Amino acid sequence: MRKIHRAIASTVVGLTLLAHAGCAKSQASRFYLLSALVPSGSASEGSGRSIGVGPIDFPDYLNRPQIVTRGNGNRIYLGEFDRWAEPLAENFVRVLAQDLAALLAPDNVVPYPWRRSARIDHQIIVRVSRFDAMLDGGAVLHVHWTVRDADGRTIVPPRTSRITESASSTDYEAIVQAGSRALEQLSHEIAAAIGQIDTRPTPDEGDG
Repeated sequence: MRKIHRAIASTVVGLTLLAHAGCAKSQASRFYLLSALVPSGSASEGSGRSIGVGPIDFPDYLNRPQIVTRGNGNRIYLGEFDRWAEPLAENFVRVLAQDLAALLAPDNVVPYPWRRSARIDHQIIVRVSRFDAMLDGGAVLHVHWTVRDADGRTIVPPRTSRITESASSTDYEAIVQAGSRALEQLSHEIAAAIGQIDTRPTPDEGDG
């Protein structure tokens, strides 16, 4: 009789463990993408530029599918069930290119790497040192960037952008939206620098 009770108890425990395992496996992951800004129509059509975006260097701690949140001190947290739908570096460069296309209306925007035959007037080189969420739901973007011309000469000296965007809540949807706004702000800073290059007088105009 005791053996029967033990067998029944073992079966109940086994079914309970299986039920818990099934619940754990049933939690579905959620996937997110950064979004580009909507063109406002204010940029002039056919500016004649060709812009190359990249290379873009990302820190290793961001080369993972999970969305990263930075905690107090040196701790980071990974969103095990909240992930990027594609590698973050690829999403970043594509959205940056789309934002710049909306702001500058170039004839062409080419993400790195591009063909050797491609004509690139302005090359934007970016090194990301931080792009993550905060415990309160905001997003932080730290970037070092510069712009070179078609001959590889630096036409915008190296600059550092430190951008913080607050979020409406601490859920991951709001966090990703804040990250998109941070990237949009970076795009505005780069577009403004390129705009200043285009408005500088040429030597002939300066002599006149």
